[in-house]
Amino acid sequence: MLAMIAIVPTVAFYAAYLCDEMNWKVSGFDALRSTHAIFAFVWVVSTMAIWRTLVLWTLGRKWLTALITIVPFAQMIFARPLWNASGCMDQDYLRHGQHEIGIGLWVWLSIWVWWGWEKWNMNNQVEPSARPPSVSPTAKRLVASIGSFPAIVGAFFVTAVFLDDVVGLPDRPASTYACTATLAILVWIIIWRRSVVWSPRAVAWTGVSVFVLLAIPITVLHYLFQLGGGPLQALFLVVPIIGWGLWMALTVSYWPAVPTATSAHDDGPRCLKCGYMLKGLCATRCPECGDEPTLDELWAATVGAV
Repeated sequence: MLAMIAIVPTVAFYAAYLCDEMNWKVSGFDALRSTHAIFAFVWVVSTMAIWRTLVLWTLGRKWLTALITIVPFAQMIFARPLWNASGCMDQDYLRHGQHEIGIGLWVWLSIWVWWGWEKWNMNNQVEPSARPPSVSPTAKRLVASIGSFPAIVGAFFVTAVFLDDVVGLPDRPASTYACTATLAILVWIIIWRRSVVWSPRAVAWTGVSVFVLLAIPITVLHYLFQLGGGPLQALFLVVPIIGWGLWMALTVSYWPAVPTATSAHDDGPRCLKCGYMLKGLCATRCPECGDEPTLDELWAATVGAV
């Protein structure tokens, strides 16, 4: 999934370029629309190929997967910006931003459809032996984090056009970064909040990192904007990428993780899926996430941890 962040956009842009050079165009498809179509197709097919063996493909999940797959192709089908932006370049930025947001939204919806419906008892009638291996909460959060990359990039483009074309702010780079960096921070905390022990130290360092992530890049972008265009324009996109990367790296360093599902110091079995303590229960069904492993599976996990 991490490799797809670099591979899929490259394949989409290059394939669309080849189609344009060889006049392999569908009527009404410009270069950007072709890129979106190839991007969505490769991303959806690759994601399903990676995770298909870890999804319990009930009829409900199949239909919902087909339904939400419309989302990453929406920009290809509609192929219009949300509003009539002034200038062809702004309209292309807006279309591309909408597409990237759709890709991220599809990833988040897929996580819920594939692994978030246990609470709706979709797999109660399935024999335990027929179930695919369970996906840990950490794996789901990692997939959600990967989905946040295109979504935040898309939000950056849409916000930039909106602030310039609709609001008319004079300092667009700094304002755009302030909005999208705030969104990136909120999304990141929402995804990982349950896997972090929120000690006073973790809370304090998170606050410091939020201030640094917002204050320093906004100041740099503001002065770059005052200096004018030229080669410095390339930094308008580089600075936000570096800022978001530093934020993710810093949180990894000082967010203490919640203990894993099985630990040698635990005095009793835990749910194989979410880590909930099952000691004292009359059944193996987890009251937290609904997973129901067999006694053999719990015994093997408990003995293996010790």
